Amino acid sequence: MIDTVRVPVRRLVVGGRSMGGRIGSQVVAQGVEVDALALFAYPLHPPGRPENRRDEHLASISVPTLFCSGARDAFASPEELRAAAAKISVSSVHVMEHADHGFGVPKSSGRSKAGVYAEAVAALVDFLRDRLPDAVA
Repeated sequence: MIDTVRVPVRRLVVGGRSMGGRIGSQVVAQGVEVDALALFAYPLHPPGRPENRRDEHLASISVPTLFCSGARDAFASPEELRAAAAKISVSSVHVMEHADHGFGVPKSSGRSKAGVYAEAVAALVDFLRDRLPDAVA
């Protein structure tokens, strides 16, 4: 699908949330050309099974990559995500406090799911401004 983009674009950023991000990262690792990768709630391992890592392909990624995940994500702790991101030469990790894998937050946190999504969007825009300044108007 990525190679069928027919409209003129300045920059092409791909990615997704959870499994969508994992597949996007695998496609980019296989050589599909894009300018950046955005991975939200990357499923680094199944919950409770940190030894079953899904990060072998990350070292093959050569484009700037954003990992944006909740601090309570059962699929990757912030520390695990930072270690995985370090396999990519240009990467950033943004951790959203109190958020889980689905970006849900406990009522006691004072946050809303909408607020977490807004934070994720802001993290992406900031990442793009820093890494691909000509991509963001």
